[in-house]
Amino acid sequence: MTASSPATRARALSAGIAVAFHDIDGEERHASEESLRAGLAAIESGSGYREADPAIPPVILSRDGQATKLAIRGEIAAPTLDCRLVDEAGLETAWAAPVVDGQLALP
Repeated sequence: MTASSPATRARALSAGIAVAFHDIDGEERHASEESLRAGLAAIESGSGYREADPAIPPVILSRDGQATKLAIRGEIAAPTLDCRLVDEAGLETAWAAPVVDGQLALP
């Protein structure tokens, strides 16, 4: 793992990135960050998407086709989301973003 700043991660998570992710059937879905947060709340309550197949690769998320990308693995039903960020300089970092009360906690 290489380092990128917590501020870069926070910007990526809070910038209203259009999010693509896979549901349990492997179908790609799209949502805003706000919708993803609402979906996490539904997951925690048991009414939303279940944990996706671990064989489904991480989904690359990008904002307006720019170099900043965030990958969220399928483990969306877990108490954390496994994330990977590649910033504009090409530095990569991975971390588990905690889910607190259905909200993705920013670093």
